Amino acid sequence: MKFNFGDLVTCAGYPDRFFTVDSWRVEQHYSPEAEWTETVYLLTDVYSAEWLEADEEDLQLIAKADKADEYLTMKGGDVAVIFTFSDFGGRSGRFPKVAPEIERYNKARERERRINELLDERNDYARLLAEFGDEEYKAKIAEIDSALKEV
Repeated sequence: MKFNFGDLVTCAGYPDRFFTVDSWRVEQHYSPEAEWTETVYLLTDVYSAEWLEADEEDLQLIAKADKADEYLTMKGGDVAVIFTFSDFGGRSGRFPKVAPEIERYNKARERERRINELLDERNDYARLLAEFGDEEYKAKIAEIDSALKEV
């Protein structure tokens, strides 16, 4: 799992809100053309207690569970975390500032995800090339190899 219980995250589409990971489920999907697995996280907004389900790729880690409370109670910085009834949660409308170590972690995970995606695609084309011998598949493999070098 990319995220664990209590981790503090942001979610695509909700950039100025913080959520904690409450749980997750792993779904296995089957169809005649494909098979895939996805992880769906159940999140809770730390200020409003509103819950949300999100796919793994929509989440960005802000702080691990053991540092989440410390991050939320920090004074200063780009995020106001003082609870008031007038603004219901103290959200300033600004994007949350991500700690440098978390930013490095997120970049490494994104790089890893991209490499795995390209390798999967390359393996698919290699199987097609072996089965059908079409030069188009060989060209696609070369494109993917080029993309892998860039990543």
